[in-house]
This record gives sequence, structure tokens and C-alpha cells, in this order.
Amino acid sequence: PSLKALDLSDNRLDGYLPLDLLASADTSQVLFVDLSTNFLTGIIPAEFARFRKLTLYLRDNLIEGIAPALCDQGYWNDGDVDSFSCDGILCPIGTYSKNGRETAGGGSCRSCSKVDFFGATACTDAKTAARNRSDAAALSPNRLVAVITMTISTLLVLSTMM
Repeated sequence: PSLKALDLSDNRLDGYLPLDLLASADTSQVLFVDLSTNFLTGIIPAEFARFRKLTLYLRDNLIEGIAPALCDQGYWNDGDVDSFSCDGILCPIGTYSKNGRETAGGGSCRSCSKVDFFGATACTDAKTAARNRSDAAALSPNRLVAVITMTISTLLVLSTMM
């Protein structure tokens, strides 16, 4: 079996996106990856260009850039990258949208001088956005159980692929 979807959103993940993330995934298959609402930093690496059809959600992280090679991936995000180039992956610094990127469904990147990271879903700076996420996570008593359950499930799926 091959990996079709990986959802690690809202897990307080931090650090850079590893160059070998999903290295064993079948690059010819459609793949859904949701890493949104974490604390990931750095640049989305050019190594992700190996995926032909990818839906990649990275909104509301601390992303600082997108490798230019990714902006030509026409089949990514349901064709939004073909239509909007890099903005179809994440709205750039100084802009935001409800989806954190431009979409054919009308989600356009709007100007906001406060936004200091890629993929913002609100007109706010990274520090305020991170504080709001931490406050929201602290209010959810079931969050830890959900994270542990999801992480175990993900590890089980990944281990069956190896």
C-alpha cells in the first residue's frame, strides 16, 4: 500500500520541512499533505517538486519562502498553482487569505502590512498568530488525546509502508 494522505495539522510541529519528507511516497500518485497550523519555518524545499499531483496545505505556519521550482507545478492544489503560481501554494509575506493561498474558489491574497510569514489566514503578525494558536490549543482538553491518537495512527500507516 502507498501513502495517499498525511494530516499532521495543528500539532505544534516546529522546525524546517525535511528535504526527504515523504521520500518513500509514490511520486506518480495523487497525494494529500496537511501540515497547516503548526510552527514550521524556513523555505518549502525544491525537493517537493518530485511530486506531480500534490495537495499541500501549509497555512498558518512560519514559512519564510517557497523554492521557485515549486511555482511551476501546474497540477498542485487542484490546479491552483497553474493559475496563481506561488500564490497557489501560499500567500506571500504582506498578504493573507482565508485559505492561506489563492484558490479558484475565490480565495485571493489580500494586502496586509502586518503579515510577516507566508500562508497567513488573518491580517496579523507571526507572534500574535502563534499566541492565538497556543491559547486555542490550551482551551481544548481533548487536544492531547487527539494528537497522541493521530500520531500513533500515522506511525502505524507509515510503518506498514516500509
